[in-house]
Amino acid sequence: MEGEPARQPRWFGYGEGQRSGLLFSDPKEVGILQIRYARMRSQALTLEDSQSLLREMRGAT
Repeated sequence: MEGEPARQPRWFGYGEGQRSGLLFSDPKEVGILQIRYARMRSQALTLEDSQSLLREMRGAT
């Protein structure tokens, strides 16, 4: 509505183990999870590199 401040999006995080899962709603915790996820994404192999590594591992005995 006109004159109302814009709402900020609310972010959530989810962590899962073998027998449990946790939902995070604290903005500080969610921020930490976002940083960790970004770090993992930046270190991940490309699709082509992943496929190449799997072919290489499959051929190794």
